[in-house]
Amino acid sequence: TAPTGGETFTSSPISVDWTMSSDSANSVGIDSVYVQYSPNGGDVWYNIAAGTDAEVTSPYSWDVSGLLNGNNYLVKVKVVDDATPSLGGSDMSTEFTIDITGQDTEGPAVYAGSVKPSHDPVGDYPGIDPSNTVTITAVICDSLTGMSNIAGAEWSYGSSAASAGSGTAMTAVDGAFDEIYEEVTATFDVYYTEWPEGEVDIWVRGQDASPSKSPSNWGSAESTTITVLETWKSTGVKLAAFTADAHSGFVTLNWKTQLEDDNAYFIVEKATDSEFKEIGRVSSNGEHTYSFTDENVFGGEEYFYRLTDVSMSGAKVSHPAIKVLANGKPRPTVFSLAGNFPNPFSGSTVIEYSIPTETNVKLAIYDVTGKEVRTLVNDMQGVNYYRTAWNGRDNNGNAVASGVYFYKLTAGEFKKSMKMMYLK
Repeated sequence: TAPTGGETFTSSPISVDWTMSSDSANSVGIDSVYVQYSPNGGDVWYNIAAGTDAEVTSPYSWDVSGLLNGNNYLVKVKVVDDATPSLGGSDMSTEFTIDITGQDTEGPAVYAGSVKPSHDPVGDYPGIDPSNTVTITAVICDSLTGMSNIAGAEWSYGSSAASAGSGTAMTAVDGAFDEIYEEVTATFDVYYTEWPEGEVDIWVRGQDASPSKSPSNWGSAESTTITVLETWKSTGVKLAAFTADAHSGFVTLNWKTQLEDDNAYFIVEKATDSEFKEIGRVSSNGEHTYSFTDENVFGGEEYFYRLTDVSMSGAKVSHPAIKVLANGKPRPTVFSLAGNFPNPFSGSTVIEYSIPTETNVKLAIYDVTGKEVRTLVNDMQGVNYYRTAWNGRDNNGNAVASGVYFYKLTAGEFKKSMKMMYLK
């Protein structure tokens, strides 16, 4: 009947109370009584007392002065009768807490898997992507290791954790170390003169505020692994020129380099606002002259282009962006399907259409009976003008007969068909 669960005990001993009865009508008595406890919600059980019903009686005074504080304690009483074969029964409490001053003798735990970097891989030199400034976070808790507030945290790196108390201090995410559960963080710079290249272990260790232990009060350390790139050996690319020429419906980028040291390739990036997105890659060559054409442009709109050179080791350096005003057709605002040209035709014919919003697009050829002869397009397409050709052959590559055919565009809710004449 006690503990029942939910209590917090701040002193020792704890009284364990229970009631039991035997089947005296059938001359069956109690052979043995076991009183047990679990510190971890029932995962593991330990005996408090065991003996006959005369030796182990209720209430039983349980000395908890040597136990670690915690909030997942359970008590169970089990009885076994003296019949043959013997039978038994048991009952247990729900979880309760032991929180006695001086009984936190174990440091706090860093949750496994909670040590995380802001990004990975990381660089080892400032101003080069990936950044060499890293923020790590972790979760530290003392609920299962003594019930004391967290007092501090530290991080270190290497094949093993720095000895307790000799790492670099971390801060509480909420601004103060004053709870049993704390999220902690630290921001630091990785620099090539101090850090090795490759996989490096980052360790985090927590400290609690228990008055019962030595002044350190440190728990065990947990780690994660980051990859450090040798970015201090940058590409050393020096641009001599970077220009953009607007033509009708496309933009041509041209650039020249004065120096390319350890350069693997260029990433071509494009933006219409503050967010650059990769649109292509160009491999490094010995001529130091490069060109790239962007056909996904609309007349009257401004575009920003940027080059990022990438070293053999993966280090990235971005160069200043340039701006260009595109020429040609404006951005399409409606779905459209144009008449094929030429029509009639004997060799091949071109079909043009426009898509104003990204959607699934299907363009197919049908004969006069409605049978699909050829699928020209069946894919997700973005905002743009498109043109595709049909050469008078079916999906199996066979030439079709002369006659009237229909081509149909299906794009989202838009559907339109047009007629054409094929002459061999």
